[in-house]
Amino acid sequence: MKESLPSYEDLQKRIAMLELRLRQIESRDFIVKENHAELEALRVDYEVVFRNTNFYVAFYRPNGEIVAYNKIAAEEVGFSPNELVGKMVWDVFEKPQADLFYSRMKKAMDQGGIAKYEELNQTKHGVSWYETDYIPVYDENEELIGCQVIARDIGEKKNAIDELAVSRELFKSVFEQSNAGIAIANTLGEFVDTNQQFANMLGFSRSEILNLNNADISYYEELEIEKEYIQKILDGEIDEYTIEKRYVRKNGEIFWVNLSSKVVRDADGGILYSVGIVVDIQNLKDVQQALNESRQRYKLLIDNQIEGVTVNDKDETFVFANRAAEKIFGVEKGELVGKNIKTFLPDYALQKVLIESELRAEGETSSYEVDIITKQGEKLNIFVHAIPNIGLNGEFNGTLAFFRDITAQRNAERKLEESHNRYQTVLENTSEGVFVAKDGYVVFANNAVE
Repeated sequence: MKESLPSYEDLQKRIAMLELRLRQIESRDFIVKENHAELEALRVDYEVVFRNTNFYVAFYRPNGEIVAYNKIAAEEVGFSPNELVGKMVWDVFEKPQADLFYSRMKKAMDQGGIAKYEELNQTKHGVSWYETDYIPVYDENEELIGCQVIARDIGEKKNAIDELAVSRELFKSVFEQSNAGIAIANTLGEFVDTNQQFANMLGFSRSEILNLNNADISYYEELEIEKEYIQKILDGEIDEYTIEKRYVRKNGEIFWVNLSSKVVRDADGGILYSVGIVVDIQNLKDVQQALNESRQRYKLLIDNQIEGVTVNDKDETFVFANRAAEKIFGVEKGELVGKNIKTFLPDYALQKVLIESELRAEGETSSYEVDIITKQGEKLNIFVHAIPNIGLNGEFNGTLAFFRDITAQRNAERKLEESHNRYQTVLENTSEGVFVAKDGYVVFANNAVE
């Protein structure tokens, strides 16, 4: 198995240990064979670390002359390690960067200790951030002989930190400026932070909110429902939920909100905290209640109409029918919806209804009479007043029809007309003269009078 490379901190410790051990061995008054072997082993170890680490390692003389660069560092500045030996720092970097680089080496050497920096450096691969240690190096006589530089690219880390900072600023901006209330609670339901909108919504100050928990401000009827969601979160089944619930303001007023809650977990899946987004929907609830009441009144009115009322789609299929309409067509309650008007039309009446449907599609209102056949097979004559059903966007959705059964009326009219015709026939064919006068004028005279 390939051995993993040492960490940055391990590398620093290892190099420091090697250098210390080298100085200890070289400074002894006598050197035996074992000392030579140990010295050589340490040098080999140091060389392995120097050449194979994935960090940038370089050694400079006090005047800025390059003594050694490992391969990865040399490639970063566009040279081979051998090409860099003997060059000055100003031969490798642009003067402003070289001056800054050398000033930091000099500071470390002057102070006799490690100097740490985060630097933005230009290399052949572009500009990136580096974490750099400048380490003064001494010989066996404690004389300064140069500066060792160890650097690692932290561009990705730096970018991640910058992105995190931007994210935090963005969250802070959204948190404070949102029109929705935002609350952060711990695992006990205690509020640890809220935005001003959440506090305003409940009539508390932000400091007062932080002394409360979710149960303190929740209407009791929804607490049990919310506990079920919380238990699912604790069991790991869900991480978020959305419900409509009621809160209680500081003054005791109860109001409706839409709550979207999401938990944030740590790397091991443990719950850190929950974030709740709260929107006041009391006005919406008031509108819905008013709308429902209006619908109930409308339904009561329509259901108790003596006339039949139906709503048909563009194909003349019933989508609504009141009870009077169902009685006229001879069906049970709810049976008319889903059926097409054609089901109840005799063949001779079908064309008439199709023509009327075309008028409705053209936006015209009309009244007409038509015969229908009830579910029981009885033929009825109905009077229809039909208007186009136009949607909010101006689209044609079908027909709204009001109708009544005029069969008895039409039968009575026919009987009256038949009786009138028989009476007139008798009068006209009698041999005796018959006339009717009104206001001195003859308004009727049979043939015998004439």
